[in-house]
Amino acid sequence: MNYNTEFYKAIKAINIKDLTAEDKEELLNVFASTNNHAVRNHLALVFSDLHYNEAIPSMIKKTGEQKLYNRNGTIVFALGEMETQKYFMNFIKVICEQAYEARTMAYSIIKQYSSSISKRTRNRALKTLEVYRLKQGILSDDEYDNSTLHFIEATEKLLLNDNAQSTTPMS
Repeated sequence: MNYNTEFYKAIKAINIKDLTAEDKEELLNVFASTNNHAVRNHLALVFSDLHYNEAIPSMIKKTGEQKLYNRNGTIVFALGEMETQKYFMNFIKVICEQAYEARTMAYSIIKQYSSSISKRTRNRALKTLEVYRLKQGILSDDEYDNSTLHFIEATEKLLLNDNAQSTTPMS
């Protein structure tokens, strides 16, 4: 990651308090098109700090891009401070498909919303978790801490608990 480019330095120097709606839209375009991880991650944090919910669909889309696998934890982290409940199922997929850092952040978001999702969404999430477990051939003997199975099981337990009081997969 190159943190020394002039472009990154310019993005980093932006005073977010001075951003207009037009500026935010332009930054969103940069976020969607840049290949620079430092710029993209910084912009995700800017959007989060601003609670710029218009950026959520683009951020969600980025989390699902294969080329960002194992490089999207910051984006998922940034989404945790935004209004993302309607994207609940996207975070279920992060649990099943992404690397450790993104899964950890997604689990926190799922935990935040687990007590307020609809029964229909809860059932869809549980079904998706079950399908991923079977589809990926993850067996119950794959029980090492922080594995995909560990996160799937912790998420299932969380969703099955009506009070949504579960421990994190890391504990």
